[in-house]
Amino acid sequence: DQGLSYLKLVELAQWPLGDVPPAFLEPIARLRWLLLSQNVYPPVPYHFNPITLAHNLSDILFLFGAFEFGLLSVALALLGLRAGWDGARRETALFATLFVASVLFTLVLGWGKIVAIFLIPAFLAFTWFVAHGLDGIALWWASRPRSRALWIVVLALPFLSAVSAHALRVAAYDHPFGPLHSRVIEEDDVPQHRLVPTMAHLTQPRTFVESAARVIPDSSLVIAEWPEFMALLYLQRVEHRRTDLAVHPVGYPLLLRRVADWQSRYSLVTHPIVAVSSLETMRPHFSKVDTLRLDDGRAIVVALSPLDTTRVR
Repeated sequence: DQGLSYLKLVELAQWPLGDVPPAFLEPIARLRWLLLSQNVYPPVPYHFNPITLAHNLSDILFLFGAFEFGLLSVALALLGLRAGWDGARRETALFATLFVASVLFTLVLGWGKIVAIFLIPAFLAFTWFVAHGLDGIALWWASRPRSRALWIVVLALPFLSAVSAHALRVAAYDHPFGPLHSRVIEEDDVPQHRLVPTMAHLTQPRTFVESAARVIPDSSLVIAEWPEFMALLYLQRVEHRRTDLAVHPVGYPLLLRRVADWQSRYSLVTHPIVAVSSLETMRPHFSKVDTLRLDDGRAIVVALSPLDTTRVR
């Protein structure tokens, strides 16, 4: 298995030559940046915005009440909260605190796609309450006549809740809910418009990476946007192929420092520079290039002479 440090990727994009400021290497500073920076460096100062707050509140309510768990699970979580408070008060207080802290943090600092990610601790705590609620129902029904038949109902509850939640999620893609038009915002921009989710039809990443692995010249510095960058990183880290390539995320204009360093150390005849995405951004820096075509129809550019790294668009 191959681990992946997101902070290492940030360092690669922000400081291409590895000159990371000592202040960013401090554990507290790194944690603060992860939590509060909105994925921007230098961090953007926080500004209170009631409209964003209202949107976040709407998204959070619908995530719990519809898209992720559904109203049935909300009822089970409330039963679990009561049962846990009666039988395991310390653990219940811990999970309730985790839930409230996660929701408040997301409400104030969340935005768009990041809302569901910030809510992961709350989702975990909520699941704990749902499990206690189901356990309480199971124990109550186990003492009743014909409890074996009722077990089927108990086991069906999580399934029914998941199916109803996903059906609401699918419906909200085309018809967002509430006055603030809440719906699930997928991080990868690939909504699942079907009750049985599948990614079988999403073959473009594999088509791209197989073609790129075959076409890109040896020992190249490859400049790629994040989707292509991650696909090529998967090829290297997981499949151990094309490890001769030095893959760099776009991070314009900071990547020009990496390009200048590459050109100073290598000849482009043996170590070319290849742009597989953001061609319009990089085009003013190229002088003489070859254009190659991948199987998915996209063009990639191979530099045959040094790039101009002194000009920034």
